Amino acid sequence: MAGFSPLPSGARRLRRRPASAARRVAHGLASVFAVAAGVLALTRPLAAQVSPTSRLARVSGVVYDSVAGAPLRGAVVQLVATDDGANFTRGVRTDSYGEFTVTDVPAGRYVIGFQHPMLDSLGVEPPTRSLTVRDGTPVRSDLSIPGPATIRAAVCGAPTLTQTGTLIVGYVRDARTGAPVANATITGQWFEYALGRGGVQGRRPTRVAKSFATGWFALCNVPSPGQIALQATSGSDSTDLIEFEMPRRGFARTELTLAPAGHTVRMTGVVQTAVGGQPLPNVQVAVSGRPPVRTNLRGEFTLTAPAGTRTLDARLVGYYPVHQVVSVQDSMPTLRLGLSTLRAVLDTMKVVASLGPAAAVLDFEKRRRSSPGRFIDAREIAQRNPTLTSDLFRAMVGVYLETITPADTMSIFAGGAQPESSSMNELRIMMRGVFANRCVPLIFVNGAMLRDVTAAEVDMLVSPRELLGVEVYQPGQVPPQFDQAMNGCGSVVFWRR
Repeated sequence: MAGFSPLPSGARRLRRRPASAARRVAHGLASVFAVAAGVLALTRPLAAQVSPTSRLARVSGVVYDSVAGAPLRGAVVQLVATDDGANFTRGVRTDSYGEFTVTDVPAGRYVIGFQHPMLDSLGVEPPTRSLTVRDGTPVRSDLSIPGPATIRAAVCGAPTLTQTGTLIVGYVRDARTGAPVANATITGQWFEYALGRGGVQGRRPTRVAKSFATGWFALCNVPSPGQIALQATSGSDSTDLIEFEMPRRGFARTELTLAPAGHTVRMTGVVQTAVGGQPLPNVQVAVSGRPPVRTNLRGEFTLTAPAGTRTLDARLVGYYPVHQVVSVQDSMPTLRLGLSTLRAVLDTMKVVASLGPAAAVLDFEKRRRSSPGRFIDAREIAQRNPTLTSDLFRAMVGVYLETITPADTMSIFAGGAQPESSSMNELRIMMRGVFANRCVPLIFVNGAMLRDVTAAEVDMLVSPRELLGVEVYQPGQVPPQFDQAMNGCGSVVFWRR
């Protein structure tokens, strides 16, 4: 990609700026991206020295987001003349299809580039290219944000046997002002098993990065695909420990917000049914593990939460619990949540099962022959004749049905899945964890992972007479497809008709 030729003093151009954090982290960026940068603004075309007999041309193209795999809407494309004595600059925005057209372009040599907030979020400088316009001939010039593989290689280096080359990039900002937070510590942590002299052992690898003056950070060589715990800290300020899903393509971006400890925000929200938008009263809503509040008859709630990136949980009996990341900021708009009924979730699972119950049973039998887990087939379930599905675990070695009180929450869930705070005692399916005496295993129904479900909710979703089989895996036994959260606990997999 070309650089820029000097322009006359009267011409607008793409301005240079100091090297970004991305270039300081990865010197290879200079050979991949253009050195031009700055904010591209829409400008009026300047007068060009055009012969009265010359014909004007059209420059068009598409700006593509190679990271998202979609056209880039709202990018500002700027075309700048580079010939001596030519004064021409024009800017346009891409439409919803990522397309742009610059009209009435005189013959000559130009540089074309674009600006979009996505470039800043990736820490990438605006890519540019050179083109030549000939008398009246249309020119096609497509532009793009570099793809994940290009960015990963530039920032993390080429993958090796010990370095995966996977990458998380993002910014750390002040939750009050939106200003970048420099020198914040970003920590990524996950769970994995390692085979050593003592057999299979669990461990929690960690990756640490620092944010630059722009707030930008890059966290290299994290597992992909998989789930990691992500947190930003600066002095005594910190975000929650955020569950972050790393996609298979090995590249992701995020934004984290920090605020001084003790800075709280009054949040308001509305909880409705996911289908129909009907208000839901009596929903428990909690942020950052604080005591929950309940919605009123109109589904509304108000609570005080620490500012910054936090986790919010909402739960109502008969509905699938919501667990999501929110940026708690001053003057934030009313938050709207939609809850799906367990019946709706069940209907989705029926569709999955209807696509191939025979295949599910076949895979069940294959794993029973090759995996160390505990397998309960339909014949054994009929022989035991449980009243509730959760009764299957009352006499199973290494699996427990235990009632969890609010006081137990922090200690019991330290080594497994993290539920929201609850003001009620809850019966849970438990296991002995790698890092804790008790932990909550992952629950799957027909291959779909369910988050933070109680034993009662399992009984509502799956009845014994509908069960085709159950797979129970202790820590260290879990096949990859049933270890999506890598939480150091086991997994329980239900297959139903």
